[in-house]
Amino acid sequence: MFPSNPYIPYKLKQIDLSYNFIPVITYDLTFGTSKLEKLNMSHNAIADVRKGVIGNLTSAKLLDLSYNKLHDLTSDPDFFRLPPNISSLLLAGNELTELPWPHLKNVSHLKLVDLKDNLLDQIAQNASDLIMSGTEIAYEESFSNEDRNK
Repeated sequence: MFPSNPYIPYKLKQIDLSYNFIPVITYDLTFGTSKLEKLNMSHNAIADVRKGVIGNLTSAKLLDLSYNKLHDLTSDPDFFRLPPNISSLLLAGNELTELPWPHLKNVSHLKLVDLKDNLLDQIAQNASDLIMSGTEIAYEESFSNEDRNK
């Protein structure tokens, strides 16, 4: 996807791939993006993120995966490891029913998690540790898929 050469110091800081029809995030995204701080992949058709891709964006501070087709980020314990410096995780407008709460709790710089317009049922119990550590959780009561289609 992006150029990658170990002898060239790439300085790419931001990528905006929003409003495309990208269905999956593959490991190709990590090539040439070691300094990437902001990744916007909102408003795509992303239903799958390959294992380890997000965690390998080691400099990322903002990750916007809002308004895609994500529904399960918990299928594998190592599937959705977040970069250590991430401060904003935007997941609004997906079809999430559950989140990898242990991974979210282990990110010390996390300041905002946007979960609006998902299908989450049990957020309060799991989010309390994050809120107590200063993380803002943006959340609204969600509706089922049947309610969305009315």
